[in-house]
Amino acid sequence: MTTLAVERDWVVVIAGSGTNESTLHVLNSQMRRIDLLCKLIGPLAISLLDGLSTRIAILATLGLSVVSVGVEYLAIAQVYHRVPALHFPGNEGSRESAEPQVSTMATDQPQSNSEARTRRNSSNFILYFRHRDILPSMALSVLYLTVLSFAGQMVTYLLSVGYSSTQIGIIRTFSVAVEISATWLGPILMMRVGVIRAGLWSTSWQIFCIATAVTLFLVVRQPFIAASGLIAGVIGSRLGLWVFDLCVQTIVQEAIASRAMRLSCVNNWLLLGLGFAILEGSAAPPAEDIDLAQPGPAHDVPQDINPETFVGACPEYAQYASHKHRPYSEGPLALPFQRPHAYCRTFSSPAVDRVIKEVTSRMRDPDLARIFENAFPNTVDTTVRWHVDGVNTHASKTKLVRDLGKWEGAQSFIVTGDINAEWLRDSTNQLAQYQALAKTSPELSNLILGAINTQAEFVIESPYCNAFQPPSPSRLKPTHMGTDDIVHPVYEPSIVFECKYEIDSLAAFLSLSNQYYKSTGSSAFLTKRWYLALETLLAVLDRQAQGTFDADSKKFVPNEYKFTRHAWTGTETLNLNGIGNPLAHGTGLIRSAFRPSDDATIFGFFIPGNAMMAVELKRTSQLLESVLGSNNERMTSISQALLQRSETISRAIYDHAVIEHPTFGKVFAFEVDGYGSHLFMDDANIPSLLSLPLLGFLDPSDEIYQNTRRMILSSQGNPYFLSGSAFKGIGGPHIGLRNAWPMSVLVQAMTSQDEEEIKWCLESVKNVSLMGLVNESVDVDSGWEDMTRSWFAWANSVFAQTILWVAETRPGIIFTEDRPYKVGEGS
Repeated sequence: MTTLAVERDWVVVIAGSGTNESTLHVLNSQMRRIDLLCKLIGPLAISLLDGLSTRIAILATLGLSVVSVGVEYLAIAQVYHRVPALHFPGNEGSRESAEPQVSTMATDQPQSNSEARTRRNSSNFILYFRHRDILPSMALSVLYLTVLSFAGQMVTYLLSVGYSSTQIGIIRTFSVAVEISATWLGPILMMRVGVIRAGLWSTSWQIFCIATAVTLFLVVRQPFIAASGLIAGVIGSRLGLWVFDLCVQTIVQEAIASRAMRLSCVNNWLLLGLGFAILEGSAAPPAEDIDLAQPGPAHDVPQDINPETFVGACPEYAQYASHKHRPYSEGPLALPFQRPHAYCRTFSSPAVDRVIKEVTSRMRDPDLARIFENAFPNTVDTTVRWHVDGVNTHASKTKLVRDLGKWEGAQSFIVTGDINAEWLRDSTNQLAQYQALAKTSPELSNLILGAINTQAEFVIESPYCNAFQPPSPSRLKPTHMGTDDIVHPVYEPSIVFECKYEIDSLAAFLSLSNQYYKSTGSSAFLTKRWYLALETLLAVLDRQAQGTFDADSKKFVPNEYKFTRHAWTGTETLNLNGIGNPLAHGTGLIRSAFRPSDDATIFGFFIPGNAMMAVELKRTSQLLESVLGSNNERMTSISQALLQRSETISRAIYDHAVIEHPTFGKVFAFEVDGYGSHLFMDDANIPSLLSLPLLGFLDPSDEIYQNTRRMILSSQGNPYFLSGSAFKGIGGPHIGLRNAWPMSVLVQAMTSQDEEEIKWCLESVKNVSLMGLVNESVDVDSGWEDMTRSWFAWANSVFAQTILWVAETRPGIIFTEDRPYKVGEGS
């Protein structure tokens, strides 16, 4: 059991968070190497002593056994004290599994110890047979049942056919040496070809060697020669066996679920298979006594241990969110609780927890309340991959004027969810529901301030790009897409995750700043770096306002931004060798190569993005005027210039994008080219035509908007309004023609003036959010069963914003009392 605990469970915790998988490979191989060396040296030494005296050999074996027990436990104690994460009963593995989750919440009915143990053992059997890695683990368990090794049976057989004890000793020594070589070969193979392929290669080699040995044994009639062939085959097969052992061990360790100590039977499959599932039950604390939702004394967590110690034991949230966790909501849908353990949350804010309690305690529908409980904190719980408060500088020394002040102050890297990269648009929307709390919550204020500073650095570095890698001071590993993109201006792949130019990404940077100032009144973000980012942004707008052809000479004018990707999907690249379709000169509109869905535009003047930019430029103008006043001549000039840009874009939208529709009257087009061509449609992603009132571009009662709204919420007017037996809403080309996005239905609710429509929207989204979180999209016919992205923080944020909007403007729809609730002010 000690071997199982140390080699199968402890090594996972010691290896850390799993950001570098080679660490686990090396630890596994080193431990196996030590094990095999002892198996080589031990028998060899005892054999030599036995040659002198059998009595001495027996006494030496006894003495070594007694001494080794003490040494073993001293060594185990040293490791235990040096790795505080091992102190946590039921410590979590560093990687997430895909097995069904076992209940972790207290039950209402008391149970006897025998009943609790029976339930735990039954759960372990079920978990074992449902685990995705049952096949490789069972395969290895069966392999260990073989007698084709140099154990007692083989030795007896070899002695019977004429081999001497000395010869057998040499053969066994050589065999162990081959096995030891597997501990070097295994990690090399896994690093070069991957764990799965290395396992397949090694077990194929083992089968070949065994088959050859058995064939010789059955065909050759001379016993000594047959035995020699068997020896050669067995020695060769042991190389494959131990490489396969390391591969399977790594596969299972990388799939360890939460509470890996309680589920250590998963690791025990490797040697003993199902049998240890029963033994494990008696060693673990009752699952019903552990409440992972709220940390506290019930966890028996040592009070002198820093909670940060347990970060390496936390599961990957993408897998965690794809399984149900107790307690379930008390509504008919019985929705799961999906917040990670408090020690596994990426950011903590008492203000966030307070809002959850205040809102859910008043909600009438327990299922709707559960989604809000999971969705509202989803950004801080799971996506704050890096945050520093700004007390210490994180800037590297530089002599470049452009880089002075780089990475100084608070910084926050907010990932989109299941992709380890930050989209400017997504992160702004993910933080929106916390803006109202920033004034009274210092930790949230600092988090958002850090997000503004980080976005400013991204805009300065690559203003045409939409998604970014972890900042260099974070020391987090970048994630590469693996696409073959040809982009101008060129970018640095270690900084940029993807470089699709989207006007709304730049508008999102301004929006984050404007929201923060409106909520807090603080101008702490107005640093030299922020002004440089603004200057960089405006330069892009100037270049992208140009037409494809010169107004006077009519000659082609190459655009600064070009994007080409080798892809099967046309929306993933720009036509005409990365330029896109021609655009008219002098329209006042700003080109956007891609939409907020990351799909290429057909006509480059993307109207919702232009509307958002017009709003944010105006707000930024007002911000600068409010902070700096009219005495600062330079800032006044900048403020007026921003306002003028805003007005130019707004006029251009009404001049070029208001089109007479034969059915719906005057409506806004989704995209135009300035030549008269236009596109009638809408996409689920924000900014969209449906979201124009939310952006602040117009009032929801505006006649043109109402006409547009009727158009895009019908299959007659919007080709991407999808309707089926399970769901209906706006989708888009990003996922396909059968998947609508719950986000679009939430925007529909927030732009509605009809309470019945709002109720229908909330009910529709609730009924396809059966994992307690809002997904990216769902199939309109099969619903949640064919969804995309179990962890999509932006969609969860929009849900939270919708509930808070309803709570403030129409509380009677969701609350038991018709009393408004406003974030930051309470009821």
